[in-house]
Amino acid sequence: MKKTLLSMVAFLAIGGSAIAQTGYYSITSTGTPSDYTTAQTQGSSIIPTNSNDVLSAAQTIPFTWEFYGQVVTSYKASDNGYITFDNAETVSQSNNISIPDASAPKNAIFGFWDNLALKSVVANINNVADAVNSTTLGTAPNRRHVIQWFSVSSSISDTSYLYFAIVLKEAGGFDLIYNDANFSRAFTATIGCQNGDGSIATMVGGNSLSNFPNKLGSRDNTTDKVFSFTYGNQPANNVKLASVNLETFGVINEDIILTGSIVNLGADPLSAFKIKYAVNDGDSFTMTIKNITPIVGSGNGNYSFTHNIPYQQTNGGVANFRVWITDPNDGIDGDFSDNEKTNSILVADRAIPRRTLGEVFTSSTCPPCNPGNTKINSILKDKAGKFALLKYQYYFPGTGDPYFTFECLNRGNYYGGVSGVPQMQIDGGWSDNPNFLTAEIFDKFQNKITAVDMTSSLTMTGQSANIVINVTPTLDIPAGNYKLRVALVEKETTKNIKNNGETKFQFVMKKMLPDSGIAFTFGAKDVKQTINIAYNFPGAYRLPSSAVVSSGQGTAYNGVNLATENSVEEFYDMAIVAFIQNDDTKEVYQSTWTMQDWALGMEDVKKAENTFEVYPNPTHSSFNINWNGSHLATFKVLDINGKVVMNSSAVNINETINCEQLSTGIYFVELNDAGKIQTKKLTIIK
Repeated sequence: MKKTLLSMVAFLAIGGSAIAQTGYYSITSTGTPSDYTTAQTQGSSIIPTNSNDVLSAAQTIPFTWEFYGQVVTSYKASDNGYITFDNAETVSQSNNISIPDASAPKNAIFGFWDNLALKSVVANINNVADAVNSTTLGTAPNRRHVIQWFSVSSSISDTSYLYFAIVLKEAGGFDLIYNDANFSRAFTATIGCQNGDGSIATMVGGNSLSNFPNKLGSRDNTTDKVFSFTYGNQPANNVKLASVNLETFGVINEDIILTGSIVNLGADPLSAFKIKYAVNDGDSFTMTIKNITPIVGSGNGNYSFTHNIPYQQTNGGVANFRVWITDPNDGIDGDFSDNEKTNSILVADRAIPRRTLGEVFTSSTCPPCNPGNTKINSILKDKAGKFALLKYQYYFPGTGDPYFTFECLNRGNYYGGVSGVPQMQIDGGWSDNPNFLTAEIFDKFQNKITAVDMTSSLTMTGQSANIVINVTPTLDIPAGNYKLRVALVEKETTKNIKNNGETKFQFVMKKMLPDSGIAFTFGAKDVKQTINIAYNFPGAYRLPSSAVVSSGQGTAYNGVNLATENSVEEFYDMAIVAFIQNDDTKEVYQSTWTMQDWALGMEDVKKAENTFEVYPNPTHSSFNINWNGSHLATFKVLDINGKVVMNSSAVNINETINCEQLSTGIYFVELNDAGKIQTKKLTIIK
């Protein structure tokens, strides 16, 4: 009896030892560093194209690296989505199974283990040859050795493509990265790692297809899904301060609100913690969060916060915030390295009204673009003086909009690529289909504080434009990666009508001056900078029949060549839109737009009370009456002989008047303010 008991104790000891062996745990995150790319020209090929069920030759790891606590110096890569550190392996296994399993590849990392293949060219969105390449990024002691699978799929006839990678990190551990995929069949891949005898493994990913952001060829790495593997035991409590958010500008003696987010990297659910901040090394302010719905761990759960103690600064300048997180689950954090962040806000002694910039990617061949533009107009119609608008006509769907140019494409690529229209950007911060735009969304951006004032003017002489931009900051803005962007736009076009039901197109971009923008440095506080720009539209007008582009900028393009011709329908209908943008954050600090011969326009320039302006002038189909009186007034339009040809009961602030029924000629707009008559001349040209 005693002997049997001892045997059972020995068995439990052995079993306990096996269970206690150290393995890897994984943390989930989103986004990869800017030096990571899925360009297939990067790195060296380690498996030739047209390979199926092939292991590469042994590849040397360029730094000292350990796997399951043992130093490994080389690996072999399989076209089937994994690498093995077992140099004795000679066969690439195509049929994946769950791990741990001694029959699976051992001493291996599985990026996407399934029956894959490398083909010369695949007839899909990429039309490129499949590849497996390796490269090394960064500098010691933080180098990363990257093994990437480009556009791989499952068979010669399969049009799927997969972009994923395994990254060995010199500092320890490894990442699995999932960039983009298009599936024509159901993959059931194994994702994770396994030790040398198949007894210990970590398998992650759930539905393997859901790991891919599916960006339809855009290759944007900011939405890559990443599993980061660390060797050892996962801390029970490990909370990361993921982001700290402040507006760019604030105003003295007004509340500055701190927001941010945390991620639970610990093994235990998180239900309590503290967020603290201090400004310019002053006193700290603590927000205690308790009894919240538990946040799941391993990077799969996050929490957004708004600090309950706002901050006010009594003097202008920079407010430097230091923010940190403590006491996860009222305990000690297992890793303090990611608990703190800094951010700053520029505090001005006064705010400037913001003109929110809308940039719209649209096309006359796009059915949803018609209601999208209608939605934009319905929201902005009552917001005169509060916005500037730019339309980039695009080259798809079908033959695309004939007014597409590569400057439109370059602007789309600036925002990470446009895979579908319509798409709208608001101040570089909101990106979505304009059919989803609401007044609340617009107001959120329009109400943001800015410390940049901008005015502009435009004079057209024939096909030549002379532009003046004035920029005045209300505080000292530190140097940064800023661009002044100026666009010549046609306020209304009609000749690019196609098949989506639209008959008029507003604020159509005709030329960026220049395409890449002008590097900009702000002057001193309250010092006005003046920028003069001259441009002459070359050649004659041409209406292309097609704007089709092959592979972005291919030989099929037959659109307008901006170097030799133009697509301006009416030069008297030209306007400018100018804005200053931070190229690091994409935020637009301020914008302005101006019609020629319209000195006041949508700008917030002080005017004598109870005066009105008529613009654009000349016009051909509509004009605006801008009235700054404190109450309603009436107006009427008279022809050259004094005959009333149009009238209205009231006009308040800004009203658009349709004059399509009036012929070419000279007219007079007469405004009646409680018996006080003011008159403006209006020229109509058809």
